[in-house]
Amino acid sequence: MKLFYTEQSLASLQECLDFFPPEVTAQKVNEIRDRILAKAEKLLDNPHIGQREEYLEHLGLGHRRLIEGNYKIVGEEHQRWRRNINHHQPFGLMMHE
Repeated sequence: MKLFYTEQSLASLQECLDFFPPEVTAQKVNEIRDRILAKAEKLLDNPHIGQREEYLEHLGLGHRRLIEGNYKIVGEEHQRWRRNINHHQPFGLMMHE
């Protein structure tokens, strides 16, 4: 099984990473990014973990959410992800110095 991300999820992650003030080092931002992506990878072992996402129940796709720090990761129970990324090279998702 592979983990896929939507374009929207990648853009949202990048937006969160860009939000950090300049005082936060690139290393720290990358650590936060890696923790978020590692949490999402837990779906590979157990796609039913996390609480049901009540705000998306009307779609009937079994959305569930995982929390990592201040970040919410939402996924479909049936693994209908749209974009595959490599955890270690996530399309430049990092804070630039």
